Amino acid sequence: DVNGSNAGDVRGEGCTWRGRIACYFVHLGECEWAPVECAFSKFCGEKPLRKDLEAHEAACGSLKVPCNDCKMPLQRRALAEHRDPAAPAFCLAKAIECPNAGCGERGTRAEMGVHRAACEHEEVACVFPRCDARK
Repeated sequence: DVNGSNAGDVRGEGCTWRGRIACYFVHLGECEWAPVECAFSKFCGEKPLRKDLEAHEAACGSLKVPCNDCKMPLQRRALAEHRDPAAPAFCLAKAIECPNAGCGERGTRAEMGVHRAACEHEEVACVFPRCDARK
């Protein structure tokens, strides 16, 4: 009853609060069962319950964390791809091994481009189209 003493039952999802209409809006601003925006809502878009907000923000994929290798801040959800050697936006500071069999040289992705240009284990093909050695 809005004009009376009680604001009604707001127990949905587990809240047990009941009280006067005068306290209702104060409660809504504090209720642990109310959906709230994540601090990273500009990128996240999720609305966890207030009681779950701290855990959500600690694990949120939109949280910026530094790459262990290049220290660039990235959204947590992008970090795995950033560190994946097969990804186009791969971290240039991550140490990788030369992919040529028998080489074993290690360096950053940036250094590996220079190394592979001179690596004695790098396979190359003859540039002439009908060369029998291309097989």
